Amino acid sequence: MATLTPTLTLASTDAFSNQPMSLSVTDTLTIAAPYTDISKIAAATSAGTELIAASQAVVTYVYLKHTGFLAADGTASTNLVTVENATSGEGIATLATGEFMFFPLKASEGLQLISATAAVFVEYAYFSKG
Repeated sequence: MATLTPTLTLASTDAFSNQPMSLSVTDTLTIAAPYTDISKIAAATSAGTELIAASQAVVTYVYLKHTGFLAADGTASTNLVTVENATSGEGIATLATGEFMFFPLKASEGLQLISATAAVFVEYAYFSKG
């Protein structure tokens, strides 16, 4: 088994009128196969593009980033990408160009991506809980 160390830092000097904000949390996660290195997938528009099958029976840590590039020709795009539960089709999140997320996906749920108006690339990696 291997370890993964996610860190989240949120900082702002002007979000609150009376004080700056500085928040940082770190965790150490034990991970095991199946997992993937940083990859890219084209999120289609007509149907969800499956990223993780619902048959994956363990919690899966998922990193996603909307790269902002159209899959067909590599030009810039402002399309939104919806992150969905692959079983129910229920939306989990919407990513705009440049936005990213890291979250634990519940076991046996599955994950799919769908683009608003044209296929766009999404960078991803996932790691199974060990």
